[in-house]
Amino acid sequence: MPGCIRKWTGSDWLDVFKPNYIVTDMIATSPSDIWSLSANYNGELYHYNGLAWQLTDTGTRTRFERIFASGPKDRFIISSTGVILHQRD
Repeated sequence: MPGCIRKWTGSDWLDVFKPNYIVTDMIATSPSDIWSLSANYNGELYHYNGLAWQLTDTGTRTRFERIFASGPKDRFIISSTGVILHQRD
C-alpha cells in the first residue's frame, strides 16, 4: 500500500505527497528538489520541483531500488538488476 509524506504546520498535519504507487526510495537535496522511485517494473522516477510532482523519463523499464545524489543536479539510481543510471542536469 502506498504511503504518504506529511508536514507539520504547527497546529495540524498537511499531506504533501500521496503517491498512487509504492515508493522504494526517496532523496531530497532541498525542499524544491525531491526525487521518488516507484516499486513498479517500469523505470518510474518522479521529481518534485516545489510546486508539483512530475514523472521523469529514465529511458529504462527496470525496477529501481535506490537513489543517491551528490547535489541537486547529480543523481545515481540503482536498478534491481544492479544497473547504475547516472543523471546530470
